[in-house]
Amino acid sequence: MDSTNTQLSTGTYTGHIIFGTGPQSAWVDVTLTVNPNPACITVDSQDLNVALTLGQDKSVTRNITLQNGNDCGAGSWSASSDVPWLNTNPASGSIGLGGSAAVGVGVSLAGLDLGHYTGHITLNPSSTTITVHLTVLPPTPTPTPTPTPTPTPRHTPTPSPPG
Repeated sequence: MDSTNTQLSTGTYTGHIIFGTGPQSAWVDVTLTVNPNPACITVDSQDLNVALTLGQDKSVTRNITLQNGNDCGAGSWSASSDVPWLNTNPASGSIGLGGSAAVGVGVSLAGLDLGHYTGHITLNPSSTTITVHLTVLPPTPTPTPTPTPTPTPRHTPTPSPPG
């Protein structure tokens, strides 16, 4: 048996199928449930590059936009990170049919040393992944002023009176 739901709205449909004719017929009850399409989240940027300076920067937030396609259902979304220095605000929400949502991607230097780091944020229900590349830079040295030498006073002899 084959079915298509291109003309059916979300809901439950019942019917029956008759096999055979006359007294040899058999009836089978059929129930068809049409579920709404799930939200299908996409993002405007799947790669973020962040550079922070150790000792000067503590954290930074980059904004991204989640989008839900017109052929997708309205629904809830959630975000999770695979590293402790990366988070989102909000971490979950609702999104309408064809809608969008602004989300902040937070990067924190807490506990990190100089170097390059990579983390991922996964958005569900679509499993869309954002890759975040973080570079932790050394502090910018503060220039030390060079002291200006103080000139040594010169003794100018006072002429003696003739005599």
